[in-house]
Amino acid sequence: MARISTEERQRLIVDEAIKIIHELGYQAFSIRELSKRVGISEPAIYRHFLNKEDIVLGILGRFNEFDFSLFQEVNRYEKPIEKIQRFIQYHFDFLEKNDCSIYDVVVLDPPAFAKHHSVKHNAVQGYKRLNMTALKQMKSGSILFTFSCSQAIDMPLFYGTILSAAILAGKKVRVMHQLSQPADHPINIFHQESSYLKGLVLEVE
Repeated sequence: MARISTEERQRLIVDEAIKIIHELGYQAFSIRELSKRVGISEPAIYRHFLNKEDIVLGILGRFNEFDFSLFQEVNRYEKPIEKIQRFIQYHFDFLEKNDCSIYDVVVLDPPAFAKHHSVKHNAVQGYKRLNMTALKQMKSGSILFTFSCSQAIDMPLFYGTILSAAILAGKKVRVMHQLSQPADHPINIFHQESSYLKGLVLEVE
């Protein structure tokens, strides 16, 4: 294997550890298996991490990197509307740059894209793009939990939007469950917009 920096090696070790746990479960995660995947000796692994638990901490740190990076990116902007726009765009960028096929379950639960009917069209396009991007990368047998909390988007429109996303992604999906808001979010019969929480559980074929 070509010589790489210590930081790059550590990232490689963490990447392979994530794959092992994903494929085989934590019980099958061992330094021996990890050394085979990375292509270096077991003692070399221990030069970068104290033990298996230290590698797990590295995995948790990887997940924290996303939140920290998002926080830094959003705070580059001063206006609240710019912060919200960048917050949403950051998640689109993440999906487009990262491989979702390694996951068995993907959850899409964005903030409200449309709180007013005047922006309903833009919201539909946003939900379509978000779900299409994820579905394109998802493997057969994986599960997508997708949600909307936009009061201007009712369930029939949301359903149709996700259908369009699946068609554009070239994926066949099955609806396993349709989700709505629970009893602690009662719907006012005189205010239809109070029925704003909705979701679908989809299996990718």
